[in-house]
Amino acid sequence: NSYDSSKKLSAVVIGTNVTTIENYAFYFASSLTFINIPAGVTSIGLRAFSYATSLASVTFEQNSLLTNIGISAFNGATGLTSISIPASVESIGLGAFYNAFNLTYITVTQSNTHYKDISGVLFDSSGATLIQYPAGNTITTYTIPSSVKSIGQDAFFKATSLTSIIIPASVSSIGENAFQQSINLTKVTFEAGSQLKSIGQNAFYG
Repeated sequence: NSYDSSKKLSAVVIGTNVTTIENYAFYFASSLTFINIPAGVTSIGLRAFSYATSLASVTFEQNSLLTNIGISAFNGATGLTSISIPASVESIGLGAFYNAFNLTYITVTQSNTHYKDISGVLFDSSGATLIQYPAGNTITTYTIPSSVKSIGQDAFFKATSLTSIIIPASVSSIGENAFQQSINLTKVTFEAGSQLKSIGQNAFYG
């Protein structure tokens, strides 16, 4: 069921019998500041917490069974500064953290076999795809690891602190909107021997 944002609740207790947080469940729940997700929840739906702009803390209980984080699940959750992905997660939908521009750190439990983080940046487990750079990270220069072959769609969207980025020779594709609205990015360096073959639509727009 959809969360009624007019109730102006700052916290919600999800019952331990709940297994699914449905699509749009907390959509535009602008007063929600904290959510604890019980271990039994296996799926977070499409836009479930999208534009929950005051949401500052999302915790997953120990031994979480969560396998799926839906498309745009935390899109526009501008209050989030960090999030820790449980070991059980197998699928993170496109744009799950899109426009969460205060997110500074994404961590992944080390035993997860589908994803990992490198210094707070989200990658697939092999490190070949850079999925999400947390837009709120305040560093100004970032060197993409040499394991990366693909920079994902929207990966650096609104990473406004970045002024310089170094792209290794291993990268063969840059996704759509990858650096869109990274408005202070003044220098992009491709390392010698670059294997780059494609740059997606609007990759450097704005």
